[in-house]
Amino acid sequence: SLYKLVIYFINNRGRFNSFLLSILELTGQYISVNITNSIVAIITKFNIVNKLGYFITNNAPNNNTLLRPTRIKRIQ
Repeated sequence: SLYKLVIYFINNRGRFNSFLLSILELTGQYISVNITNSIVAIITKFNIVNKLGYFITNNAPNNNTLLRPTRIKRIQ
């Protein structure tokens, strides 16, 4: 399945921007560990780990697990 990673930010001129950072193809089970590992790889590759403020997801249970504090610590 495909999982898109979009970033939203306000640039240095105060304008709102959105940017498709990556489309991830998840192989194997669609579980929080696989999603987390994929997202960690992308945000590490783009060196934006320390610039993240919020995540917006749908309400699927695997996304809730992904965003638990212990998971967030893995990417900081």
